[in-house]
This record gives sequence, C-alpha cells and structure tokens, in this order.
Amino acid sequence: MRAQRSWRARALVGIATMALVTAACSGGSGNKGTVNLAVNPWVGYEANAAVVAYLLEKELKYTVVKKNLAEQVSWEGFESGEVDAIVENWGHSDLAKIYIDDKAVAVDAGSTGVDGIIGWFVPPWMVQ
Repeated sequence: MRAQRSWRARALVGIATMALVTAACSGGSGNKGTVNLAVNPWVGYEANAAVVAYLLEKELKYTVVKKNLAEQVSWEGFESGEVDAIVENWGHSDLAKIYIDDKAVAVDAGSTGVDGIIGWFVPPWMVQ
C-alpha cells in the first residue's frame, strides 16, 4: 500500500509539473486550460497517456485533447503549437536536441517514472 501511495504521489507531482510547464508555454495562444497530448501508436504509450490524461482532467481540471500522432510528427507539434506534451521518448535524442536544445520550443519536464525494457524474452527451448 505504501508503494502505491508513493507511486501516486510521484505521478501527481510529475503531472502537476507538466501541467505548469504546459500552461506557461501555451498562455498566450488562447489554449490556456487545454493540454494537447500526443499519443504515439503503441499500447504502452497509450496506457501512459490515458493515466496522464485522467490525472490532468480529474485532479488538475484541465481539458485534454489526445492526438494520435507518429513520433516525428509529435515533436514537430511543439513548434506548430499542436502538441503540448509527449509522455514517452524512445531513443530520439536527435529530436530532443532539435526541439529542446536548438529550437527551444520544448522543455524536458523530467521522468514519468516508467522504465521500459526492450529485449527478447523467450522460452528455454528456443535458446537451445
């Protein structure tokens, strides 16, 4: 039970941080109160985005618009104003460099706490 409360507290802090960053970034665009959330096409991301959207809507009272986008398009959305948040970045340091470091249209708001592991998991007979 303690671990569950700790996870929830970390999640709420992360979401609150993201919401504040989002509000600061979109304040002049007429979108204040709305978070445009990129949803990339894999089930883990969709689940993560669903949790983020729920917390933003229910706990922080934001309107959330989920946008089903490919990874590259999601990053481009920061520059056009169509995307306020990406909740997973799988090995796209090149895009992070462009949109965070070079163009300064996005900010790294920190980890969501989710650690993905990419690998092969097979039964012993397959290894043999």
